[in-house]
Amino acid sequence: MKLLNFILDWIWQFPQTLVGKLSSLSWKNNFKRSLTIEEESLLGVLEGKYKVKIYYVCNEKKGQHWFWSFISAFSSGKRIKVTDLHDRVVINHEKGHSVFSLILGPLYGFIIGVPSTICNLINRYLHTDERGWSAYDRHYWYYKKLIWEWLADWAGGVDRRAVLMGMPRPANARFPDMSIQ
Repeated sequence: MKLLNFILDWIWQFPQTLVGKLSSLSWKNNFKRSLTIEEESLLGVLEGKYKVKIYYVCNEKKGQHWFWSFISAFSSGKRIKVTDLHDRVVINHEKGHSVFSLILGPLYGFIIGVPSTICNLINRYLHTDERGWSAYDRHYWYYKKLIWEWLADWAGGVDRRAVLMGMPRPANARFPDMSIQ
């Protein structure tokens, strides 16, 4: 079993594993925050259940870094990075990306990683309040319209409809109200 895990991590998913390992070192060394007993227990349960390693860091410290400040949660191979602003929905979504990393292996970066990163930047910097995009619209577009994000939700067991129903939807929203679908 250890040999199979090694092959899957360091051969089949080599690019994601390498990026995940290097980025995890940076997150862990620069932004670590002490966890409460409850947080540590929950992360241990999730890591065991999902067979991943979760790095949980302080968003405030991360926000002061020249490179990491614009990145929110992300996963690379079996390593998931989240901040103290994220919840279990985000962890489950990132776990879904880990599932597709395992399925796609070396193609993951081209099929999901790069498009996901580019669309995240578009959503963050072009879909702004000033351009008439509400938080609801940004969320809907990113998680319901982009197939790779929808698939990560599906693989991670995220009910995005419920998440959207819990968000305030302005009257002039670009996308439909999830409570009437």
